[in-house]
Amino acid sequence: MTHLMIAVGLYLLLLALVIVFNHGAHKIQAGGIVAGAVTTDKVVADAVTADKLAANSVQTRNITALAVTTDKLAASSVTAAKLNVTEDMTVALLNAHLR
Repeated sequence: MTHLMIAVGLYLLLLALVIVFNHGAHKIQAGGIVAGAVTTDKVVADAVTADKLAANSVQTRNITALAVTTDKLAASSVTAAKLNVTEDMTVALLNAHLR
């Protein structure tokens, strides 16, 4: 009976060591992902939130043309007050279209 208890104790100790040293060993690193492997259809809804994104990880230059459309924006998420459009900006836009 003593031998059995010692064997079980050693087994549990080894199991604990394996768990401790393997913790996080299977995390996916960015370099291990093939280009194009992660697409929007493979990401679960609400899996990516603002809290989970690193600061400055999404920049306007990374957003493809016409990727942000009105059907993808939450209600009242874009307002004139949030845009802070000035008269100078409006004039500059008008002048750019007149050329």
